[in-house]
Amino acid sequence: MENRWGSSTGFLIAMIGAIIGLSGIWKFSYLMYENGGGTFLIPYILAIVVMAIPILVLEFAVGFKFKSSLPKVFYNIKSEFEIIAWFIVFLIFIVLIYYTCIMSWDLIYIILSLFKGWGNNPSVFFTTTLLHSTSNPYGLTYLVVPIGVGLIFIWGLIYLFSRKEINKGILTISKISLILSFVLLIGMLIFALQLPGSRTGIMALFNPNWGVLLDVNVWLAAFGQLIFSYGLGYAVASTYSSYIPGDAKLIDNAWIIVLVSLVFEVLVSVLLFAIMGYMALGRNIPITSLVSDGFSLIFVVFPNVFNIMDPWVYMVAPAFFLLLFVGSLSTILALIEPLSNAISEKFAWSRDRAVRQLVLVGLFLSFIFATGMGEYLLRITDSFISQFAIILGVLLELLVLGWVYDIEDLRSVLNDNSYIKVDQSWIITIKFIIPIILAVIWILGVYSLILAGDRQSLLVQSVIASIFVIVPLALTIIPYKTDYSLDLSDSKSGVNYFKEKEYVEKTIDDYAEEESHNPLFDKNGSFVSPYKSLRNRFKKDDNEDEELDHIEEEDKSKSRRLNRFGNSKSKSGKNVLRNVDMSSEEFDSPYDEDFDDKYNRDVYGDSYSESNDSPQDKRKSKSLFGKLNVFNRDDGEDLEDDFDEDISFDNDFDYISPIKDESQSAKRSGPSFKSSKDAEIFDNLDDYAERPKAKPKAKSKAKSKPKAKAKSSKKPKVEEPVEEEYEDFSDDFFDDGVFGDEGYESLLDDYVEPKSKSKSKSKSKKDEDKIYDYERKGADSVFNLDE
Repeated sequence: MENRWGSSTGFLIAMIGAIIGLSGIWKFSYLMYENGGGTFLIPYILAIVVMAIPILVLEFAVGFKFKSSLPKVFYNIKSEFEIIAWFIVFLIFIVLIYYTCIMSWDLIYIILSLFKGWGNNPSVFFTTTLLHSTSNPYGLTYLVVPIGVGLIFIWGLIYLFSRKEINKGILTISKISLILSFVLLIGMLIFALQLPGSRTGIMALFNPNWGVLLDVNVWLAAFGQLIFSYGLGYAVASTYSSYIPGDAKLIDNAWIIVLVSLVFEVLVSVLLFAIMGYMALGRNIPITSLVSDGFSLIFVVFPNVFNIMDPWVYMVAPAFFLLLFVGSLSTILALIEPLSNAISEKFAWSRDRAVRQLVLVGLFLSFIFATGMGEYLLRITDSFISQFAIILGVLLELLVLGWVYDIEDLRSVLNDNSYIKVDQSWIITIKFIIPIILAVIWILGVYSLILAGDRQSLLVQSVIASIFVIVPLALTIIPYKTDYSLDLSDSKSGVNYFKEKEYVEKTIDDYAEEESHNPLFDKNGSFVSPYKSLRNRFKKDDNEDEELDHIEEEDKSKSRRLNRFGNSKSKSGKNVLRNVDMSSEEFDSPYDEDFDDKYNRDVYGDSYSESNDSPQDKRKSKSLFGKLNVFNRDDGEDLEDDFDEDISFDNDFDYISPIKDESQSAKRSGPSFKSSKDAEIFDNLDDYAERPKAKPKAKSKAKSKPKAKAKSSKKPKVEEPVEEEYEDFSDDFFDDGVFGDEGYESLLDDYVEPKSKSKSKSKSKKDEDKIYDYERKGADSVFNLDE
């Protein structure tokens, strides 16, 4: 079952639902009050622009481009980095485990709010009556039943909706969660603003303190809070964006998500401080004494506020705790998704099986936080993850994606459909600015953990750290059960920018399509004389340009396409390679299965007929060089014995003779090739090879046939063929692609011994020119070889 959002709007809703329940409700209002009130919004908004947006769009681009889980992407970047991705997704799963425990507390308080079940002293009730909180290890033996029941219910909800297709499960819950959250928030906010003292609380929240702008700790607090408020580095953004179908405005969506979440955080903060202002006025106590961090604000301070809110308490209190629970539903579904998706991809598990196994493991581990020592362990785990582990995970992710992977390739993905674009400054931010900020925050967090922790807490943190190493390592070592590779190349050349550069074989058509075409092909994709390309390689002086241009003009006048379906003639008497379009399928053997002239029908013109396509005709027909070799052999004699059907050369080409040089001494029996290392400029083929003395010009075809019949009646005396010795060809001669990638070795592989010489008075031993037939299959060319 493929995971795909129904539209990019579904992705947007799911991301907003995942973010608003993370830490905006729990921590933002406290941080804003403690770090300068309204002034804190200045470094916070700047931190959003500098860090939150760049990291979000980076994760969006990675997920959208590769459509895979984070471990699979990191594995394809480099297999050694897979463990980093498993560390991140497992870390988020641990966050889910203790997050469900907090939700279980909230679920209990929804029920207690119906009759103010926390009593007159909510602080004692929360720590002693409900949690039985203790730091003694013996507390692990005591299970708090109400919390355990709440955990079973919450993990049941996770399994019920996560196992479904994402549009029926995650998206449905996200829509319900968002609608109910904003309805409850707006309704409670309207009510809270009517309470006496609410203005005092709001003024205390937004009262600016401009001096904090010079405090480095305030800026670090703003950057640190963003990681939790927007789930940066949680792998949720990359996982959800991998489900986006088609095109999406990734950068625009990132801005929308961030702005909606910021508005939600501010509105929740206004609601909390409006209610605390009411309590401060009613109890005649300073509002500073009411503000606290984390769980105490929700489960201690607000029950105290609700105790003096009669008769509205039975409506406001359930609505408040329901707001927290509903806002967290879409978050818990988002936190399990990165690990379940990664496991499904690596081990070829179905979505249902992956979610079921994770739910069982998560439920078992979450019972640890439902014991008497649960609250103590939860606080240590939360501090370890928020101050050490999650910041380290984000830092490593940025280093891999920013430095190991070529992040420049993601810019086109981001800019394709977005109105807002990213430029080079985004890359600089990802590679330099954000890692430096995170490194400072991480060092301070580690220092705080070591300095503030006692022996027992440091031991617990050591155990947690070892788990964060062992489990990702095990998930990395276990072999994958399915195809775990990604086709990460977008270029037509087949280069994988993740792996080391690999050679990919190309066809002639591939070269013709490239913008910077190969020197062996002209702008139309036709083959150009290899000797002209070789000349250009050895061009040394700019003063030779005019001479080379003149040579090219002569070359073009001689060059033409040798086509057996055309009527053009070759009268140059030169090597046939100068007049052949190498891109033509004439160079395919007619015995090859893929030989098919129908792809060249546009080139051949109207003379082409579909009858040429039949396999039977292909087997009977001879290739172009098959004709040439037979025609050249014995000066055109015994042609009728070599063909099953009549083949007329009148309409195809004139007699094409072997390479000869009349000015050359006849003492040499064959040509000798010069090395291209000694060549500076090759004006034409005559400069490249020294030829033996030319034979007398062949007679016409009409006269050659009777002569052949007359000679056939005499039985020639067959001489034993002399074993031929080959001279090593210069490698440079074959470097220009005449023989393809295999070079002259393939030429020698195709070589067969020449036919025995017949005694003929018309031919002398000195004038004899050795012609080799390459298996009569249509080999790459016809050459006179040295003895």
